[in-house]
Amino acid sequence: MTLDRRRFGEGPLTALTNDEMTAVERGLLAVMGMAGYLPDL
Repeated sequence: MTLDRRRFGEGPLTALTNDEMTAVERGLLAVMGMAGYLPDL
């Protein structure tokens, strides 16, 4: 799963680095109970 930055418009999420966006994606998956689908980094 990858979040599409183009869909955010203007805002704080568009200013994140790739590492920060990866952390957001992993946190979102963990909250949704899908963290088991994540590969190890």
